[in-house]
Amino acid sequence: MRAARNGVAVLTFFWGQGEISVNRHISRTDVEQIDHTDDSGFTIEHGVPPSSAIAAALAGGLEASRHKHIIHITASERSADEIVGALRQFLPHAEIILLPSWDCLPYDRVWPTRANMGRRLRALCHMATKPDRARIAVMSIEASLQRVPPAQVIAGGFAILEVGQKFDRDDFRTRSEAFGYVVDERVDEPGEIAFRGDLMDIFPAGAEDPVRVVLGPDSCIRELKT
Repeated sequence: MRAARNGVAVLTFFWGQGEISVNRHISRTDVEQIDHTDDSGFTIEHGVPPSSAIAAALAGGLEASRHKHIIHITASERSADEIVGALRQFLPHAEIILLPSWDCLPYDRVWPTRANMGRRLRALCHMATKPDRARIAVMSIEASLQRVPPAQVIAGGFAILEVGQKFDRDDFRTRSEAFGYVVDERVDEPGEIAFRGDLMDIFPAGAEDPVRVVLGPDSCIRELKT
């Protein structure tokens, strides 16, 4: 869930349907044509191109692409983070998506955190919707191999909250619990939700901050606060 500046909140549980185009891979020639120097002017060696060089090659590939959509798979989660950070500097008007991997080891007895799963599902939701601008999705090998819910299950698994909308508190609570949200007296961590009178506090799993929903006497949403 995210609260927009215009007072609209979007609660995204799952991934919607859409189309993803995969373009050509980045060749060694593409990367070698980039200036491989750091801020101090020293050349990066050891045969590993810096993330900024890969991001620059991706940006160039996006400009040359007919579809304007690229999926790039990196060798590690750290590399994916760095490349996304550089791409957002190079292409401020493009949609840059990072699909994180689980924050637990395979076959571990510990489940991924709700915050991690929320970020993954938010990224999948964006990836599956039809883009209205240039897009690059970046993920590690681990993230690309991890299973996701079927598209038909994800399609109906989101809700939009906006000021003035009629709000069914009981139905919303039932759906939230079904999707794994924990009902508590107060929200401290992602994936928690609390109901107190005409107030509902929810910490969306993929968000940085909680959102407060204020209800009016007519059971309509009167205010959204972050």
